[in-house]
Amino acid sequence: MIQFLKYLLFPFSLIYKGITSLRNLLFELKVLPTFEPNIATIGVGNLIVGGTGKTPIIDYLISVFPNYKIGIISRGYGRKTKGFLQIGSKSTPKEVGDEPFMLFTKNQDKSFFVSEDRVEGLKKALSIQPNLDIILFDDVFQHRYLKTKVNILLCDYSRPFFDDFLLPTGLLRESKSGAKRADIIIVTKCPEYISETERGLLADNIRKYAKNDTPIYFAVFQSLAPSNTENALLSNNSKVVLISGLANNKGFKTGLEQNFEIEKHFEYKDHHDFSKEEIADILRLFPNSNFVCTEKDFVKIKPLLNPEILPFFYISTQKVRIFNEIELKKEIFERLGFIY
Repeated sequence: MIQFLKYLLFPFSLIYKGITSLRNLLFELKVLPTFEPNIATIGVGNLIVGGTGKTPIIDYLISVFPNYKIGIISRGYGRKTKGFLQIGSKSTPKEVGDEPFMLFTKNQDKSFFVSEDRVEGLKKALSIQPNLDIILFDDVFQHRYLKTKVNILLCDYSRPFFDDFLLPTGLLRESKSGAKRADIIIVTKCPEYISETERGLLADNIRKYAKNDTPIYFAVFQSLAPSNTENALLSNNSKVVLISGLANNKGFKTGLEQNFEIEKHFEYKDHHDFSKEEIADILRLFPNSNFVCTEKDFVKIKPLLNPEILPFFYISTQKVRIFNEIELKKEIFERLGFIY
């Protein structure tokens, strides 16, 4: 049935390809304007719809520049506001989006902003913080009105763009040849042990669509043990109820079921806006259970909990481990004109 639907949707994918290809051509011919700022900029994005690990990679990039003044600009997907906003101590996930808010809570010494228009966002961010050294842009690969100095394309190991189709048949936002715009490509969510042979095969498939000299790196996202605001850790083999609003809820469950006995998994769409009644109903259904959610969901759920409820744990944003990490850092610093 699914295969039949794909055949039905295929003509619409051709139309979509024509529209996106024309748009890209207009940028290549400079019919549509592109703004290239003087400040050091890094853009992170992908070719497919859904999570490829942009937030953990942005978090990783923040850690790469400990001695620099960094600004981070996101769209703020799922927020209930519009336009440009600076994220501050009084901001909420509803106002600025769950992922930018979560990153802000972990990196409060950095400057975070949200703006659908990245060019306007950059100009307004610099008017507020003119001494920034670097600006990181989240989910900006298709926002071609802005040209970053380093354009990083992410490719999900389990859902590589070279095996996908354009919307609505598949999940591609644009043609696979868009990979040619990438300065660096990172294959994300790789297994802990991925052989050099497999890495080579993946790189060969990616280079069918990217430039031959584009460096390709591989990243493992290492899950941390569930913890809560009291710094308590949930021990292995505990019974847990999962709550997640992700692009890949199944992956969240798979990552936990090896170490925990899962009683129930409440799945919601990505960036789900939880209500107090929703959470209260779940707590009533499982009065003696431990609850585990993602860190980006926890920033929305936490205000809905009574202070005395402690069995609520979250998985911190995964720690990123890059194969050949030194080479990646040198590549980024060199492209930005910085001394490594």
